[in-house]
Amino acid sequence: MSQIIKSVHTSPIKAIVVGFFFVIAVGSLLLSLPSASKNGLATGFVNSIFMATSATCVSGIVIADTFAKWSMFGQIVILFLIQIGGLGLVTFVVLFGVHANKKFSVENIKIVKEATGFGGVVDVSTIIKLIVGVSLSIELCGACLLLIRFIPDFGVGMGIYTAVFSAISAFCNAGFDVLPHSSESPVSLLGYNSDPLVLPIFSLLIILGGLGFVVWSDVFFNRKQRTWMVHTKVVLFTSVFLLVCGTIAILAFEWNNEKTLKGLPFFYKLNAAFFQAATLRSAGFFSLNPADFSKSTKLIAICLMFIGGAPGSTSGGIKVTTLAVLWRTVACFVCGQQEITISNRRIPKQLVYRAISTFVTTFLLIITAATVAYSATRGKTTNSVDIIFESVATVCTVGLSVGACEIAYVGPIIKLLFGLFMFIGRIGTVPLMLAFFRKKTEKRVVLPDAQLIVG
Repeated sequence: MSQIIKSVHTSPIKAIVVGFFFVIAVGSLLLSLPSASKNGLATGFVNSIFMATSATCVSGIVIADTFAKWSMFGQIVILFLIQIGGLGLVTFVVLFGVHANKKFSVENIKIVKEATGFGGVVDVSTIIKLIVGVSLSIELCGACLLLIRFIPDFGVGMGIYTAVFSAISAFCNAGFDVLPHSSESPVSLLGYNSDPLVLPIFSLLIILGGLGFVVWSDVFFNRKQRTWMVHTKVVLFTSVFLLVCGTIAILAFEWNNEKTLKGLPFFYKLNAAFFQAATLRSAGFFSLNPADFSKSTKLIAICLMFIGGAPGSTSGGIKVTTLAVLWRTVACFVCGQQEITISNRRIPKQLVYRAISTFVTTFLLIITAATVAYSATRGKTTNSVDIIFESVATVCTVGLSVGACEIAYVGPIIKLLFGLFMFIGRIGTVPLMLAFFRKKTEKRVVLPDAQLIVG
């Protein structure tokens, strides 16, 4: 036991994993209470674990509609899990330490930087104050703007509550909503395609949450520097590129789809398509039912979900920087360049190895999830695209569903496995492998080149 405690204390990733497990355990216990459900009955242990995992990992996959299933107490528990999972457990722990004037050890500083994505010499208290201050400010602004629509729709009390919950869930890329409705199935934002206010606000919150804390710091607080960091440039350029291409692709493939965009005027088509391009990156909200998408749109959605947002953000996926490194690796190799460069800077080989490892391990995890999803739908008529869609949405913590694998009706083993996939997807495949399988010492031995034919 002492060796385990020492291992956790000296490994940032292990400490983060243990912290997430603790939050999920507490959330599971609270959600299993009878007072957490609207019907006053206790929720099963497996369902409670699944929901706590989905909220903490900001996935958005649900066993039942959040508004219809959970009481006000249960919804608030889910909201706190979303906020803790979105900003990171480490953020809140260190925040309390900062206010208590506690000093942090070198190991604790490493944990903070690993959890937030910051590198170099940065003051811990500055990191935490930046993350919490900017996050809460953005969520507050988003909630105030949503009040304009939600108070007339739902009344003062319910309108304020819905706006606050929605702003936090959108910024944290969680996909949970508590919009009042009479249906027992999730409806998300299906009724707001013709609304010029709600979808743009949700889109902006999702995008800001997916940029990452490092980008905020560089753009808003490092004004003394004449240029942005390469990381910031890559994140912003790739994010804009994916949003534009995603919007155009959804417009092209859904323009005449009677179940999605066909009946909408041009501005509303553009509004809905842009929102889907934003939410497909990690958020899990929807104003168009993903089950009604054409196969071409589903394939575009799979790609966007797989890529995700930026490192150190509230989003999932392999991250836009991984995509950029892989693209530059291929481009430089094809052009015959000896060094892999981006924005006139050399990319270290270790970074290339990490990008390749992230892509491959995430891809393998999705294949595993697809196998589990297929076993859960055996006997039903389900095409392979839908199975892959569900698997990518789970591993990349997006939370959208096309109905191929109805999580509410699968067995407990399948639910626990899907919860594990969400957990691994939130922490990251490569960080977990480095924390639990990497050898402490590396032998400095020069080996002869392998004679191997590739390609």
